[in-house]
Amino acid sequence: MLSKEQEENLKEQIISQIESTFPENKKLGAIEKIKSMNSEGLEQFIKQNQSAGETQECIFCSIIKEKINSYKIKDVKEAIAILEINPISIGHALIIPKKHISDSKEISKNILAFSKEIAEKIKKILNPKEILIEK
Repeated sequence: MLSKEQEENLKEQIISQIESTFPENKKLGAIEKIKSMNSEGLEQFIKQNQSAGETQECIFCSIIKEKINSYKIKDVKEAIAILEINPISIGHALIIPKKHISDSKEISKNILAFSKEIAEKIKKILNPKEILIEK
């Protein structure tokens, strides 16, 4: 169990990373989620998001290979769509290409079309104010 001081230090570090790496429109929700975590939730979050120095399989590969549980929305030849485990909002989904890519320019037209298909499905079911597709 973390001490109160350790918990606060970890939250500060994570929030600092969020502030420097997250898109502006997602920072506030992510920061609020971190601030609201209790010690147990924070430990779980850290375990899920850290590599302990050992070589680990890419988390997305683990999801694709079903080594990590996920709520799969749809699976196609080039990608899968899943619901985010730590969603910023209801319906927050990820499209994971089945082949590693190093640049968003490498995302195929098929995967972009798949993203739009999933966005439409979410729009029909949840009726959100807006849907963002980010690469």
